[in-house]
Amino acid sequence: MRIGVLGMISVLFAIAGPFGTYEAGDFGERLLYWMVLIAISLVDAICIKALISKYFARFSFLTRECLVILAMTAVFTAFLQVWTQAAFPGLTVSPPGYLLLASEVLVICAALSVIIYWVPQIARPAEQQESVAQQPRLARRLPHDFSGQILRLTVNGHIVLVVTSQGSFDLRMRFADAVEEIAGLTGYFTHRSHWVNQSAVSHVIMRKGRPVLVMKNQDEVSVSRKYQTNIEAAGLL
Repeated sequence: MRIGVLGMISVLFAIAGPFGTYEAGDFGERLLYWMVLIAISLVDAICIKALISKYFARFSFLTRECLVILAMTAVFTAFLQVWTQAAFPGLTVSPPGYLLLASEVLVICAALSVIIYWVPQIARPAEQQESVAQQPRLARRLPHDFSGQILRLTVNGHIVLVVTSQGSFDLRMRFADAVEEIAGLTGYFTHRSHWVNQSAVSHVIMRKGRPVLVMKNQDEVSVSRKYQTNIEAAGLL
């Protein structure tokens, strides 16, 4: 799926031919140019994000994201400048200087960050209000005056711990049944015995090279390797 999307983006850029590349090469050359450029940008982003998460784990998500944007701008701009000149030595348009190119890359990185991370963050309060208004069936097992949000579930033997914005409650039931009764909420397994509500995740930190979800009540939930892919696909990592 992701490879297909990247391929489509490469084709679109190859047709448009920005940075003066339309006049410099034929469609095949431009397609190869953009495929390599987009692939390198993804590798850079993944590596930089991993390093920032590892060495700046104590900082807030906003600080770490700003560092990722700045580092990505510095590293990728250098590659973009060298790769453009190497791929199209006969550009009819003079290649822009590093600072001008960096400013354009910075704007693109910031825009992508807003689209990928901040728009969902802005939308989450509405999701939270909806989840409170339309409580899942599991809420019927909680005290009759419960009107909060279910943050996460965990199981210990035959006891399911329901952690909410109004405290924690023990329920004697099967974990599979508890998960079935929260079908109205969007959430993910982080471990076979842990489930988290997506709208209740505050941010993510890295501890000993492994991602840890920090909930709105400051609980920390580690993510096992088996379930990490689903968490990444949800945009939480």
